[in-house]
Amino acid sequence: MFRLLIIDEKQDSFSKISSLVKGLIPECKVSHALSGIDGIEVIKKYPPDIILLDAESGNDGFEICRELKSKESTGQIPVVMMVPACMDEDIRKEGISLGVESFLTKPVDEAEITALIKLFMRVKEGRNELMEKEDQLRQSQKMEAIGKLAGGIAHNFNNLLTVILGYSDILVMKSKKDKHLHKYIEQIREIKKSAEKASAITQQLLSFSRKQVLQLKRLSLNKLINGIENLFISLLGDDMVLKTDFEPELGLIQADPDQMEQIILNLIVFARDTKEETGKLNLRTQNIYLDPNEHGQDSDLQPGYYVLLTVENGWHSSEAQQDDQKGVSSQAPKKEHQDELGLPTISGMVKQNNGFIKAYGGAGQGAMFEVYLPRIDEVYEVQGEGTEESEPERGNEVVLLVDDEDVVRNTVYAILNDSGYSVLQARNVEEALFISESQQDNPIKLLVTDIVMPGMTGYQLAEKILIRSPKMKVLYMSGYPNDTVVQQGMMARGVPFIQKPFTPNNLAHKVREVLDNV
Repeated sequence: MFRLLIIDEKQDSFSKISSLVKGLIPECKVSHALSGIDGIEVIKKYPPDIILLDAESGNDGFEICRELKSKESTGQIPVVMMVPACMDEDIRKEGISLGVESFLTKPVDEAEITALIKLFMRVKEGRNELMEKEDQLRQSQKMEAIGKLAGGIAHNFNNLLTVILGYSDILVMKSKKDKHLHKYIEQIREIKKSAEKASAITQQLLSFSRKQVLQLKRLSLNKLINGIENLFISLLGDDMVLKTDFEPELGLIQADPDQMEQIILNLIVFARDTKEETGKLNLRTQNIYLDPNEHGQDSDLQPGYYVLLTVENGWHSSEAQQDDQKGVSSQAPKKEHQDELGLPTISGMVKQNNGFIKAYGGAGQGAMFEVYLPRIDEVYEVQGEGTEESEPERGNEVVLLVDDEDVVRNTVYAILNDSGYSVLQARNVEEALFISESQQDNPIKLLVTDIVMPGMTGYQLAEKILIRSPKMKVLYMSGYPNDTVVQQGMMARGVPFIQKPFTPNNLAHKVREVLDNV
């Protein structure tokens, strides 16, 4: 809505201009003030986009303009001054010096005032677009800074979790053979479970931190949601309960898992903020079929099989059902959200994953979001529990281990040593190069190296050692995901890689896999 305030002591003059504007520009709402003092009071209640001021209003229209332009609350509002045709040019110059943006000659011409108001309407639209772009830029910069911080924290935390997971697994193995340790086995398992939960959280931080190329994978939406449910609970707080209703035989979708997690998390925040007093947020998944005979032809949704994700907080309007039948996307909630991605961004992410989103409701009304994702004709099979506490795969080859973090290196050494390998340790690149040169009689079969190290990356180190030992295998490890280190040029794509934190079984299996690969 565009607001026009007319400050004119003559009621007849105001009525004529008001009728003229309302007739020609219906979207312009007109207010009236008889004096500058009255005008300031009107501005406090209904801030206008433009002020139309009669130069002859009251004692001095120019004095009113001076007062308006001197106040912080009104100084930025454009002022158009209505002046008589006989007014001296010097008087106009005085108005310009006071900050008058434009002049209208009385009696006001219909075409002139229409063109002027429409011009200021376009200026407002342009200003709003610019402000929106600036907000998006600031938000993007803030998210980038937070992402870098989150990535750094997650990387360091993953190093610590590698130690916790590694030693807890080692203790579990030893407790099975040691009666003194065996009485503590449940406590040790709890330590391991807590570390695994912490590892899941760091994965969320890493997903949030990296700018990744879209990686579409076959996903079970139920499994993905279960994996991040703890994050939902922390977002909702103590005053709101999460209710889930998952279809047991839910179809698979083809989507980027990290983007889907961001979509779901942000929709939960949107729904939470629209109607906080409900105390319950519903999350549903289901298989649906959109019939071409019943489904509206004007929708962006094509008939076919979909997996439907619904996030709902207190929205039970019949209008939503009507819109749903027509395939029409309703208005998004009106409440501002400064700390999460905007709904247009979320909608764009959904479309990137070949989906479609509908939004219903608004601030104070509750909200419902429906995300339609094309269903793949495959059945998701639940994997059985792994044997995490079984004995790690063994070997006897010579392994060179390189990591500048002492606690991580010592943990990995203990895992590999317990698995039968002859492990040589290096704290830095210099030590690693020295050891590799001195092992010509007993060649190193495998280099296990961290990627991010002072002075030289693990990938660069491997290239140097491979010149002397071309048959040596290499396994890279990092607290950052594979795609991140590849994108940053620290490692080639497709080489053997294991992400921290890992369990002894994970590492032992990966080491054996790399060594046995011909």
